[in-house]
Amino acid sequence: MDHRPIEKRRHRAEVFRFALIGALGFATNASGVLVLQAGVGPIIAQLIAFPVAATVTWWCNRMFTFSHSGKSWQLEWVHYLGANLVGWLVTNGIYITLIVSTAFFRENVLYALAIGAGFGMILNFAAAKWIVFRSA
Repeated sequence: MDHRPIEKRRHRAEVFRFALIGALGFATNASGVLVLQAGVGPIIAQLIAFPVAATVTWWCNRMFTFSHSGKSWQLEWVHYLGANLVGWLVTNGIYITLIVSTAFFRENVLYALAIGAGFGMILNFAAAKWIVFRSA
């Protein structure tokens, strides 16, 4: 029996849930940046808000997107943050580059954040699926 159609549907469902949870993470991140930026500036605000948003997305992906890895939640969370480091660097590298180099993005930080997050999401999905939530 050919299981490819089942696997394809499962993969599409994972991508869809991951994207929805990513939107929640983006909203969490953006809210943190908007609240904090007046007091600490947009870069420090992002450095504070991003780990909070990453924790939210880890928990939601653990519960709704991927099967549990079999690791303790603490180890899985550390692996999630570690595996998403490249996505984090891409997201924040683009964000910081845009707000430092362009007045438009400095005045509209959410656009810079959205662009960075879009690129980072691709890397984060691959890391989550094939590194963090892969069954032991």
